[in-house]
Amino acid sequence: MTFTDAVKEILSSNTDAMTPQEIRERVETQYPKFYGTESHINNVEKGHYKDLNHALLAQIYSLVHTNVSFFCDKRHKPMEISLINDIDEPNLVIEDFENEERVKSDLEAKFHEEMLSIYYKCGRATGYWPNRFLQKVRKAGGLKAAKEWLKPEKGLSPGLQRLARENRIYLSMEALVLEHPWNQLFTKGEVK
Repeated sequence: MTFTDAVKEILSSNTDAMTPQEIRERVETQYPKFYGTESHINNVEKGHYKDLNHALLAQIYSLVHTNVSFFCDKRHKPMEISLINDIDEPNLVIEDFENEERVKSDLEAKFHEEMLSIYYKCGRATGYWPNRFLQKVRKAGGLKAAKEWLKPEKGLSPGLQRLARENRIYLSMEALVLEHPWNQLFTKGEVK
């Protein structure tokens, strides 16, 4: 079992979203092999973290911000984390007309959060902070902004060109829209 699997099991066994601190407590009690690892101890000894609890908390934050299986609701302090994979359940597929509006709404909200996270991921990874991207996503919403940028007449954005130069295409909005479940929100022409 990996650390990612352990966090997924913790979240799937809980009916509500959880804070990173709540996840940390569960990891300590239910998955002790992931608490106080050699890496945690080394990082505490080097002064990177105050104690083992903070080292584990940093690992949780890193995981949930970089793995697409997790949704981070930053409207709450501390943020609340849940699994995105519930979108993939058969009763939550967009083609299911009974639930279509609710599913689209949930999926669009989560996509919007992913679009916002692109700004932070790009900035942290490359030092390039796409401010105009963030402004448009905040103003128009993630889905509407993405659809606008994907119009063929728009061509390649300066941001995508920069990420390509830095071999970081995987951080782009264009890469995000190709991933499941987000690709369900776009036409074949938009993801072409």
